[in-house]
Amino acid sequence: MRSLFLEFKDLFEKKPPSVIKAFKNGKEDLCITVNGTNPFELEGSEQYRFRDLLWRAGIIEPANEKEIRETIAAVVSGSFKDNRQLALALDTSILLLNHINRYVKHVEREYRRRFSLTRLPILLVAQATQYELHHMASSERSKPKHFPDEFVLPSKTYNLRGQRGKFGAFMLQTLMDRYPLIMAKPGFPMLMLKTEKDQEKPARYSNISPTSPVFDFLIVEQFTQLSKMTNMEILFLTTDANLSKVASQSGLKSSYLDHGHTIRKFEGLGNRQMIWILIHLLWSYDFIYVDDTGYCMARNSTGCGANLYFKKSNGEKRYLELDVDDRVF
Repeated sequence: MRSLFLEFKDLFEKKPPSVIKAFKNGKEDLCITVNGTNPFELEGSEQYRFRDLLWRAGIIEPANEKEIRETIAAVVSGSFKDNRQLALALDTSILLLNHINRYVKHVEREYRRRFSLTRLPILLVAQATQYELHHMASSERSKPKHFPDEFVLPSKTYNLRGQRGKFGAFMLQTLMDRYPLIMAKPGFPMLMLKTEKDQEKPARYSNISPTSPVFDFLIVEQFTQLSKMTNMEILFLTTDANLSKVASQSGLKSSYLDHGHTIRKFEGLGNRQMIWILIHLLWSYDFIYVDDTGYCMARNSTGCGANLYFKKSNGEKRYLELDVDDRVF
């Protein structure tokens, strides 16, 4: 199966695209014109959507990047002083962005700069996050009618929430493949179910299908328990300011990533960053066109669960694959 990364890498090296269009519900939602002097020109009032795309792709930094780096430096110093293993605990929202690699490298640089040590942080992910991503990725729909006929799609496809969940699961698997990572696995709560007729009978239990706030509570609770049971110095990272406060109140050191500033002009992107833009377009929209060639994210029941799969609009039942080993990160 051909690599999506290599597909786009060859595209940018041979003939960089001039127009990138993204579609949602059969309508063009975003158009990016690429040229040599000012690489991005947007049609309509799409500035916010484009900024959000660059944010998710990790191309623009959080507005409070300086504060985050200072917090990381302080945690590195404290962990070394107390001889504690430093760990970055990741909220689900972090796995839906391409930022964590930068902070892992920042921790490594801080150890080297301050103590002449080469040391990586351990990454922590709550088991509740796995449930949440699975819950998201199970969202599907029947084959959409608004796709162009040239897309040969399976009878079921992900909806946009499902695409985000699948991407988050892919990012989690990629981080597990690259870095030391621990899954916090305290017991998942069960919801007791009783009908009126069963009030006198023994209780029956069933796994709940939690909402996002329930997952948030479970994630913080699982990291808090892990912090109490180990000697790790834990820094919780999230994009949710309220959840960051909840974590701090629970005794966790916490830092949230504030959405990056508005982009008026963005130049000098390399091929790797451009590939990231296309990848994030693919899990944020129904389908995209790169010049005259269309791509979309698709289900593939015969493939590896850790990878992402895409269809190219060539009228064939052929998939492109983004594998965890593709060096796009």
